Amino acid sequence: MFCWSSFTTTALGRGALYPGSPGRRRGRRARARGAEPSASLWTRPRICWALSEVIPEALQRPELRPLRHYLRNEDRHTSPRLLALCQEIAARFDRYTVYRPELILHWAERPTGRGPKPRALPAQEEWQRILWKALRSRLGPSPAEQIEDALCALRASERPHPDLPERISFFGLPFLPPSWLQLLQALADRVEVNLYLLAP
Repeated sequence: MFCWSSFTTTALGRGALYPGSPGRRRGRRARARGAEPSASLWTRPRICWALSEVIPEALQRPELRPLRHYLRNEDRHTSPRLLALCQEIAARFDRYTVYRPELILHWAERPTGRGPKPRALPAQEEWQRILWKALRSRLGPSPAEQIEDALCALRASERPHPDLPERISFFGLPFLPPSWLQLLQALADRVEVNLYLLAP
């Protein structure tokens, strides 16, 4: 059975780590070479840990005033409020990757030219873009960017990648985010793609 991680890794031509044993094996091989698959850095725990360093460093910027107000005068490196804040922001960025990838690509200055321009956040939420860009400088390209790379690679190729199987089947997927659906549509132009869904 086809695994999403192996498909994404093949389309990108590098070790993009997504759930599934083939991706984990590629990740272990990359680590053995001293490298870290960049997608594996964008897990919620790692985002949270990086934010615990990024936020205190950037806290004096005027855009981060709402965060300064939330953290008050507590020790900004060890405050329980900082940990709770990092966990909430990490979860939000993770949801943006799945449900608002166009916003992430806009922050990365990589417009796709597809669909409407992403709705900008209110001015009082500008701190999100600042923190995300600081995270990207530490963690590398985000999963949203890597999915866009995979999509572009599939659409640009004239023939299937030699590592792709002739037929790919997915079973019981509860939902498909728009960016994943676009990937499957591009993939279906190269190989046979079957979706097996649960009947009501």
